[in-house]
Amino acid sequence: MSCWSKKVLSKIASAVGTPVCADECTSKQTKISYARMPIEINLTKELPSVIKVSDPKGNQFPQKVSYEWKPDFCQKCMKIGHICAEEVPQNAEFQAPKRRRRPRKVEKVWQAREQDDTRVEKSAKST
Repeated sequence: MSCWSKKVLSKIASAVGTPVCADECTSKQTKISYARMPIEINLTKELPSVIKVSDPKGNQFPQKVSYEWKPDFCQKCMKIGHICAEEVPQNAEFQAPKRRRRPRKVEKVWQAREQDDTRVEKSAKST
């Protein structure tokens, strides 16, 4: 139970990333089978599956880390949302993506509207 304080849980979560807050059940200790915390992580670094935790007596023990959700992150192109299937050989030359053709430029031409004769006659009669 010594590892369930907010300070200790924050330190443990810091081994993975930046802790945001604690789950309600975790902070109130209503479910003590596991701790659940949202953590901001750096996707460019490998996410640990086990971290070492020290108890107050100085004993270290491995703690399994499980992730509820991990976003797809492509190590090849460094983008979130997909994982490229094929690996690029290290000696391959970089090829820029093909450019799309530019759309044709549309010219807008000003055309004066023809005035309605009935409006002109009404305005002439009123003066």
